[in-house]
Amino acid sequence: QGCAFAALQGLSAEGPEIRQHLADVGGIEAMMTAMVNYSTLVKVQSSGMLVLARLCGDSKEHCARLATNPQSVLTAMEVLREDARALEAGCLMLGRLATYDAGWRLGAVRAGAVPSVLAAMQVHPS
Repeated sequence: QGCAFAALQGLSAEGPEIRQHLADVGGIEAMMTAMVNYSTLVKVQSSGMLVLARLCGDSKEHCARLATNPQSVLTAMEVLREDARALEAGCLMLGRLATYDAGWRLGAVRAGAVPSVLAAMQVHPS
């Protein structure tokens, strides 16, 4: 899993066309599921967080798909609580998601987004 996520991270850096293809073949949902199922694998969490952040930055549609499973981002933020880059990516994704969908905001709060963001602020105030 870790090697697969590292490969996806590298491929996703090649540009939005590659990321769109990843999204088209169900990569977003597969990554979110794996991030929850393999929560103890740091490489899965860190690579997954970066790829999902890139996807969310590409389009509103990708963010909407991420909104179906906010637990993947929250899990990564918990596992990577000492990684400022990952926490920043997580907070940015949560912020983007919150602007796209009013219904998602309530679900994210119920899933634990507020404590995750507050913990990130405490660990890395910058």
